[in-house]
Amino acid sequence: MNNFFPILYLSIIIILLLMFSIMLSAQLIDFYIKNRIYKALSNKIIINENRLSIAEYYQLSCICVYNNLLYEAIDRLQTGIKNSNSTSKDYLYNNYTLLANVYEKLNQLTLAIKYYNNALNIYDDNSLILKKLASLYSQQKNFHKVSEIYQQILLYEPDNYDIQVKLKKVTDILRY
Repeated sequence: MNNFFPILYLSIIIILLLMFSIMLSAQLIDFYIKNRIYKALSNKIIINENRLSIAEYYQLSCICVYNNLLYEAIDRLQTGIKNSNSTSKDYLYNNYTLLANVYEKLNQLTLAIKYYNNALNIYDDNSLILKKLASLYSQQKNFHKVSEIYQQILLYEPDNYDIQVKLKKVTDILRY
């Protein structure tokens, strides 16, 4: 009986280490794949003199964000937007939202708001973007704008109790 506990203990440790090893291997494979895509797209930029599709710029930017290369992501996204054509509405929307998200991470709220608004110009009924904008305006203490956005969200989601409560709080703030 005394020999059973050390074997059980070692078995549990081995299982935990095996699970940790599998998770680490999966992350390493993911990193390797993203690194290969990053290198391939970077080489393509050099060969093609900055002429990637907007989808490729978006993919490259996502990898940059994943690796916390935020300023490089901004550069790639802006180049992708500049080189895009008007038929790539979905990709343009994705680029604007990712660019806004990056600026938000860098705490550059004015630029984040600008690019969320650009995304909203493409799909104006997107309540997720509207909620992001309300949050950013709230951080800037621009409660009049927050109130307008909450009212706009309620046009698309009239039964959204959370937004109704937030609108009431903002309205109370504006009264005082």
